[in-house]
Amino acid sequence: MIIHSCGKYTPEDARLAPDSNVILRCLGHDFDFKPPQCIGPIELRKGDQVLLCTDGLNGMISDTAIDNLLNSAGTGSDLCSRLIDAANRAGGKDNITVIHAEIVDLEQANSKAVSPTN
Repeated sequence: MIIHSCGKYTPEDARLAPDSNVILRCLGHDFDFKPPQCIGPIELRKGDQVLLCTDGLNGMISDTAIDNLLNSAGTGSDLCSRLIDAANRAGGKDNITVIHAEIVDLEQANSKAVSPTN
């Protein structure tokens, strides 16, 4: 499932919306950041993926292309590189930022965790 603009636009209309590049919320400033309330909590399960990206990615390649890359094999950093490469091949008209996370089995992840040393 790909979430767009809190239901303001359909996925098809979101790509062409005149205000699709307007920043409504931002991080890193001296004010209280409040995330959009329209999405609400999302229950994540093992195998789910979360992708945060700028319009430099989703403005250049379709949701279907992004979804296909997310469902292809590869590591997190390799996947991010492939997404950025795809956006650049499509014209790369804007800065491209990609953050990807995959929910893994916590028991397995914890068993492989490395403890920091002093």
